[in-house]
Amino acid sequence: MTGKTNYLSALKAAIVRAHDCWPTHRGTIFVSEETEEHGIVWEGPVELFALAGHEKARNCYAWQCLDAEGRVKILTVLENEFIDSASRAIQAAILTGLQPPRNGYAKGLELLKKRLQPSDRNFREAQIKTEDLDVTIQALKEMRDRNHRRSAAN
Repeated sequence: MTGKTNYLSALKAAIVRAHDCWPTHRGTIFVSEETEEHGIVWEGPVELFALAGHEKARNCYAWQCLDAEGRVKILTVLENEFIDSASRAIQAAILTGLQPPRNGYAKGLELLKKRLQPSDRNFREAQIKTEDLDVTIQALKEMRDRNHRRSAAN
């Protein structure tokens, strides 16, 4: 097996464990999240997987990163009405604390929140309720907690 094959197999296994469905790799998307001052908050490949057998999500974004202690961890984020791209998956992971900003970029989180303010306005104008966002945020928090428990078990 090649490195890429092993990498994709590890991501697939993580998706099966976390979401109880079968993933099929659809492609690699390079994501670069920058601040307005062009500081790179996060940069790297994100894998897109189509899902079979999941009752709500059609796709999942997955990637590897290093946690605060330098250990490799796999993150998986389900696509939904708010997370509709690899870039949004990275933003959600950073905002919920699952994905640390690159090189401990201290201002990264606040600057990303600032970048998301126009989306907040759009949600209000589209009359998307806070409860709808709360459900997504809660799901992301639960995903973060599961990942923390798995990391602690390893």
